[in-house]
Parts: sequence; structure tokens; C-alpha cells
Amino acid sequence: RSQAESDYQLAMAMSRGETNVPTSSSQHASNNSDEEEGKLIEAAKELSLRTYHGETDAAVAVDADISNPPPTTTLSTHNSQLDSDHQMALEFQRQEEQLNHESEQLARQLQALDQQEVALQRQRQQRNNSNRRRQPEEAKAGCTIS
Repeated sequence: RSQAESDYQLAMAMSRGETNVPTSSSQHASNNSDEEEGKLIEAAKELSLRTYHGETDAAVAVDADISNPPPTTTLSTHNSQLDSDHQMALEFQRQEEQLNHESEQLARQLQALDQQEVALQRQRQQRNNSNRRRQPEEAKAGCTIS
């Protein structure tokens, strides 16, 4: 709160005869503890995000001096790590699509070879069947009884 507002609250409390009137030093201590708590919460959030993104040795320093905040290079490092991870994921996806395409091509070639083999087997079977039918006729034609 501003100093004028604090003075007004103090005067009002004194006029009502209250004995437990917060002084500016106790309000300052309360504000400091609120600021400290806010810093701890922010540090916990940052640490949580770092460990979520795979930093096993993540550590966060909590600075007690609010007037001199720590540099924000960790955010840019974090963003560049996310960009790098995204690029890697895109590369893996592209490789997987390429492998799937190659696998599909090989499967089609194998299917075509199987179909050719089945067709050749049918042709051989038809030739063998027709040769078997001709043999008895040829054998009869070649025999002479005297």
C-alpha cells in the first residue's frame, strides 16, 4: 500500500481505540514475505518446467533481492531447446514416412512376385495335365498287333 493509505488506516484504527494496530514495519514485513512467497512459487514453476522437459539436473536459484532480478537467459535457452526438439520430431516423422513408403514399395514388389509364381505354377500344371492326356493316345497309336 502507499504510505498515505497506511497512515490513514493507522489513524482510523487509533480513533476506534484498537490496540493491535499494524505498523508500517509489520506491513513491510508482510509485504516482504508475500514477495518472498511469490519468488518461491515462480522458482518452483520454473523448476517444474525444466524437469518436465527432461533436465535431470535442473536447479533454480531463488534471489532474495527483488530489485535485482536474475537474467532471463533461461527462457531463451528453453525456447531454443523447444525449437530444437520440434525440429528433431519433424525429422523423425519424415524418416518414419520415408520408411513406411519404402516398406509399402517392397510389399508391392513381393506381392507381384508371388502372383507371377502362382501364374507359372498354373502354367506348369496345365502343361503336365495336357501331357498326361496325350500319353495314352500316343501309346495306343504306337502299338501294332500282328
